Amino acid sequence: MKTVRTIIVLVICALIIGATYCFLPYTIKISIEQRKGGAPGIPGFGGGRGGWGGMQQQSVTSVRTQVAVKTALQDYVLTTGEIEAQASVDVYPEIGGKITEVYVELGSKVKQGDLIAKIDPSSPGMQYKLNPVYAPISGAITSVPLKQGTTVSKTSSLTTIGDTAELQLKANVPERYVASLRTGLTADVVLEAYPDEVFTAAITRVSPILDKSSRSKEILLGFSKADSRINAGMFAKVKLRTDVYAGQIAVPADAIIEKS
Repeated sequence: MKTVRTIIVLVICALIIGATYCFLPYTIKISIEQRKGGAPGIPGFGGGRGGWGGMQQQSVTSVRTQVAVKTALQDYVLTTGEIEAQASVDVYPEIGGKITEVYVELGSKVKQGDLIAKIDPSSPGMQYKLNPVYAPISGAITSVPLKQGTTVSKTSSLTTIGDTAELQLKANVPERYVASLRTGLTADVVLEAYPDEVFTAAITRVSPILDKSSRSKEILLGFSKADSRINAGMFAKVKLRTDVYAGQIAVPADAIIEKS
């Protein structure tokens, strides 16, 4: 009986030693491949690259850093305006009547004393001599003249003459920005006719009166230099530089992510 037990123990030990020697090479192989960055899967453990259990590799995000610095920030106001002559005069007849002749059109160049139109002051039953209307100043016709046959009075403006050699920009600034307005402020001006060209101008006058209907103030800007491309009557977009805030910490705009 004792001999049988001894034989059974020896058989069990032999099986354990045999199993150990069979599995040991496979275990060593897995350890080596884990050090290399991956291991084959072990049946029943869902293996794969990265170790047992199929662990996924973590993604790496590239990040570029930049030091925030103090700088001066320029504030500005966006508005629109219209180009006009600095000096302009409305033309009025000396007497009322019907316009019989018009000798100018929009854009016509005139000299002081040139004939602009003729007025017939005649009325039913009464015949009068035609009354001429002359240009009071030299310049260009900047508004469409009244047409032939129009009846006018002494207070009717026939047209407007402006000195187109000296042009200015008239614009309006909303009431909430008027505290920053002052003469000398510079602006970038873009004309509808030349969208890729930037003209420079500066405020020459700020109206002392606030327009109650539009809640805005009128400003006049003079161009830094004459340019034949700038014409009276043109529409303009204005970027008016106002206040400067020094010593502000700033970062690039593309470094800010806004989440809704």
